[in-house]
Amino acid sequence: MRLPEYRQTMREFERQIGEKDLVIWGKNKACQELCARYGARYILDRNDELCDTKIGGISISMPEKIYGLEPSKTVVLLCMAESSYREALRVLDEAGHFTVFFWNVLQDAFLSEFSAALYDHMERIRGIQKVLWDDYSKKVLQEVVCRRICGLKSGYGDLKVRNEIQYIFPPALYSKREGAILDLGGYIGDSVDRFVNQLGGEADKIITFEAWEENVRRLEEKRENLKEYWKGELEIVPCAVADRSGTVPFSVHRKAAGCFLPAYKEAGGADVVEQVSVETTTIDEVIPDTEKVWYIKMDIEGAEYAALMLDSAEG
Repeated sequence: MRLPEYRQTMREFERQIGEKDLVIWGKNKACQELCARYGARYILDRNDELCDTKIGGISISMPEKIYGLEPSKTVVLLCMAESSYREALRVLDEAGHFTVFFWNVLQDAFLSEFSAALYDHMERIRGIQKVLWDDYSKKVLQEVVCRRICGLKSGYGDLKVRNEIQYIFPPALYSKREGAILDLGGYIGDSVDRFVNQLGGEADKIITFEAWEENVRRLEEKRENLKEYWKGELEIVPCAVADRSGTVPFSVHRKAAGCFLPAYKEAGGADVVEQVSVETTTIDEVIPDTEKVWYIKMDIEGAEYAALMLDSAEG
């Protein structure tokens, strides 16, 4: 059983391992502390050089050990690189219905050093909240800050306390689905790389939206490079996504990508160097009714709310 991301919390993890055995799959830097704090029945790792060595008194075994365990009595914590998730989940599905947690989701609740950074920068966080559209968006911001999945390179970047990935993709991404992936805010193709790497050759089509001309050029280069090992289709839409076609003002930030929210120009202060106009389109205008979409990633600088206010979003 793969718990949805909103239930991937330390409280739920500790509740589950209070009733079941813990198996850690993947040896990372946190293993020693995890074993010391929670104990583990087994540590699994594909590296045969680690087999029969120990961490915290617990022997490391090959992943095939999982086939001999009782799924209803076992919690599996995946501590490997995200690129290995798909194969691990395939084995777990084959072996039974295990309760699975993902370390890259839990780690921010586990790492206490962030609490000091959160306290030191609370006023900046509140400043960002003031420019958000609604209460739900503000709650999402709080969750994002607490989980540290944004890692912005901006005036608020001091919140970043360690090197980390920008996005945590949900477990659903590691299973093949029929249809296209929408990448709203394509940048230079970092998310495209993640989609292709996680799904291998099974990602049939990715539609990426990006407004900046230089970024579009780099996406076109990436599309050519991907042809060497990927048979899927990368469609590039050279526009920003909004609730209507036309142009919108965009605040260009000295250190970050910028923002579409009007209040951001004042909140950004001296780091907002200019405002420009960018071309916009809508999801409905680009994606026909016959196009099946199974996953949407959005990072469009404050325009997320407007982009979803369409008939196609009702379903």
